[in-house]
Amino acid sequence: MKGLQKDASHKGLELRVAVNEQLPAMVKGDPDRLKDALLHLTSYAFKQSSHVNVEVDLIQTKKNVSTIGFTIQDNGPGKSEAELDVSLSPI
Repeated sequence: MKGLQKDASHKGLELRVAVNEQLPAMVKGDPDRLKDALLHLTSYAFKQSSHVNVEVDLIQTKKNVSTIGFTIQDNGPGKSEAELDVSLSPI
C-alpha cells in the first residue's frame, strides 16, 4: 500500500487507506496476485477520479481461517442504470 500511496502522491492524486486493526498479522496467499489486483483496481479508480479510498476489512474468522475483504471507492461519475444493465447482462 505504501507503494500505491507514493505513486498517487507523485501524480497529485489522493489515496486513503484504512486497515482494520483486527486483521491477523500474517496471512497465507499469493502476495504478487494480490498486489496486481489492488494495483489494477486502484489504477482504474484513478482514471475515473482524483480521490480513491481503499478499505481492508476482516469479514470473518472461523476455525483459524480469516476472510479479508477489500473495498475500493472513487468519486468518479459512475455508471447509469442503463450502463449497469448492459454490463451485467449474460453473454
